[in-house]
Amino acid sequence: MKRFLLAAIFAVFFATNSGSEYSIQAIRYAISPGFPTAALVMGASKDEKVDIAMVIWLIRGGGRTILFDSGFHREKWFKNFPMTDYMRPDDAVKLAGVKPEDVTDIVISHAHWDHMGGIDLFPKANVWIQKDEYRYYTGEAWQPGGDHGGIDPEDLKQLLQLNTEGRLRLVNGDNVEILPGIRVFTGARHTYASQYTRIEGTPAFVLASDNCYLYRNLSTHAASATFSEADHAANVAAKRRSQSRSVSRSSRRNAFISIRLCSTWRSLFSARSRTFRQGAPPRSLIAKMRASSGNEKPSVSDRRAARTRSRAVAGYCR
Repeated sequence: MKRFLLAAIFAVFFATNSGSEYSIQAIRYAISPGFPTAALVMGASKDEKVDIAMVIWLIRGGGRTILFDSGFHREKWFKNFPMTDYMRPDDAVKLAGVKPEDVTDIVISHAHWDHMGGIDLFPKANVWIQKDEYRYYTGEAWQPGGDHGGIDPEDLKQLLQLNTEGRLRLVNGDNVEILPGIRVFTGARHTYASQYTRIEGTPAFVLASDNCYLYRNLSTHAASATFSEADHAANVAAKRRSQSRSVSRSSRRNAFISIRLCSTWRSLFSARSRTFRQGAPPRSLIAKMRASSGNEKPSVSDRRAARTRSRAVAGYCR
């Protein structure tokens, strides 16, 4: 039972459109305790700390089992980034009833070690990454004047091997539909060519990954960590754009979700999202939330209840 509780499956959302219905689950496989908020929100106090939920997203529908990011597992990263409640990502997805070999696709938001470091754990998955991200980090990043901070050479070797095996998919630019109802967008510049994804439907969901860490990044228009300081303005502009892609101007049917769970819960249950109703969570810690059928603005009591429920789920950011 103790091992079972190490990973938590936080929520199930549903995005439906004329073609497919997707379920979306946030799977926390570790916690990074006491992380400096100033590294997440530019301009934040250097004394402020936050516990980061390390999350991968499981998307199922249309005959596919998709991961957005893959986590990490190599021992060397634990030395500089201590983790609690760690479970290897391939074991964590088993809690959602998914065998690692059944994962069909992995969409990589960016090449950092904690997002691309688990691609070798899913032996049959096709891996999707921006073409420019792949080109830069397998080449120029390691030349004089390049920047390969946070990149694991072992991950790049895996990418090269996937390419030779025919399992690498290079995405050429912005606003590209890579799978039915799933689009990726660029511009936030967390890394050289990071991307975020939108799952189409009613409601639609944007999974931001590290392109947006916390809800504070949105509410204060503060940049996240970027490839260079010169990219801060582009990062803020990309956040505004991604919000517009998740929050409809004509209804409240859509929700913006960041991969960092503190942003996930606070933005998901904001007044700009539709009301989410939750049933009794089973012992597996799966908290199920489905959008209501109307377009009404969530009431104060609904939002308060949602916040209470979100705090009841293990790993809520303090």
